[in-house]
Amino acid sequence: MVLATMWSCSDHGALKYPQTVRTGRASGGFPDVPGDGDFDRRVQVMRDTVQPTVQWMPAYAIGIPQIDGEHRKLFALAERLHQAMLDGKGKTVLVDLLARLVEYAGEHFAHEEQLMRRIGYPCLPQHQRQHLACQSRLTAMQARASAGEGTMTIEVMQFLLAWIAGHIEESDQGIAAYMETSGQVPR
Repeated sequence: MVLATMWSCSDHGALKYPQTVRTGRASGGFPDVPGDGDFDRRVQVMRDTVQPTVQWMPAYAIGIPQIDGEHRKLFALAERLHQAMLDGKGKTVLVDLLARLVEYAGEHFAHEEQLMRRIGYPCLPQHQRQHLACQSRLTAMQARASAGEGTMTIEVMQFLLAWIAGHIEESDQGIAAYMETSGQVPR
């Protein structure tokens, strides 16, 4: 009975994203910078003030080394876009970065789904739908960027912020919890 309640599956149609995700702004906001046209100074102030947007945190670890390593790489790809945006090169790296994300996310999702099949995870179909939705969204963004739409870096960053951390905390943590309660050891 406890397991039936614990493993009630849903598609998480509206994910609640954790407050631990950084918003990209330091809590005090940006210091006042005179509007004197000193663009380089304003950029430097922004670099000094803005915290890393997408940061791996120990709370994201699910205890499965391969999956945790792949999650770290997804965070690193998202942080690469963030750094390019801070350097004024977001549009320049967007097409390549989305291509890498589409490819790597596909590989990662395949590994996760293989693990879920191996352990008999009861929420596999719902988890697969989440992966498919993410892959579809990334592919659509990749097509838009490849077609020359360069004004979407913020949209991509917001999606990555929400999806990576939200999916790990809402869905992937369930895999580790299921393994623990069913007496299976992560490999």
